[in-house]
Amino acid sequence: MEMREGPKPGWSYLDELKAVVAGSDLLACGLVSRGGGPVVLNVVSRADKSRWLDVTCARVGGPWWYLDAVTGEAVVRIDEVDRAPEVLVGLLERTGGHGPRAGARS
Repeated sequence: MEMREGPKPGWSYLDELKAVVAGSDLLACGLVSRGGGPVVLNVVSRADKSRWLDVTCARVGGPWWYLDAVTGEAVVRIDEVDRAPEVLVGLLERTGGHGPRAGARS
């Protein structure tokens, strides 16, 4: 029988995402808890700071995924964390994130 390492707590996956996103020239981020809720990674566009979103992680059908904490939309699987900045930039451009201009069209 093959022995595997057990799953990490969700916050440690968020730490991994934070490290990857922090290396992006297009995004800034930080771990936050809103109103005493669960810890999420707040991701902000450096080009337009009104465009932001909170990212959480959870199991979806077995594997762990990074998810938009508000909409539940899948971002990337945790084993594809290196793709996250590119996907997050696209998501912020497409949706506007959850800032005051969310959904606004230019």
